[in-house]
Amino acid sequence: MIGLPGETRENVFETIKINKMLGITATNVYIIYPYPNTQINEEYNVNFYDNNGHIIPISNASSFALSKMIPSEVEGLLKTFELYVRLPEKMWSIIKIAEKSDKTAEELKNVLYLYANDN
Repeated sequence: MIGLPGETRENVFETIKINKMLGITATNVYIIYPYPNTQINEEYNVNFYDNNGHIIPISNASSFALSKMIPSEVEGLLKTFELYVRLPEKMWSIIKIAEKSDKTAEELKNVLYLYANDN
């Protein structure tokens, strides 16, 4: 789980490094969603409604901005977390490019997943 209150990019990479050390080859990563009446929800007084009065869906959990990272950074780490775990550290600067939310980044992410599956 990423996007926890107060979490930094460095904290996420601590988790990635633990996964690498354990030899994990597949991950399930989610952005925390502070459900009503949970301790995190109550402690951080989370508003579950967007500007139109609709409940924010789980797919937009990064918008709660509980971590010290901006929502787009949390989203980028979500979509590349497994790549960081599976590929060598010397490729991390390339993976970071794939964190972005543009067409080039998406294509790069797909190529990196193909590479990871072949190795």
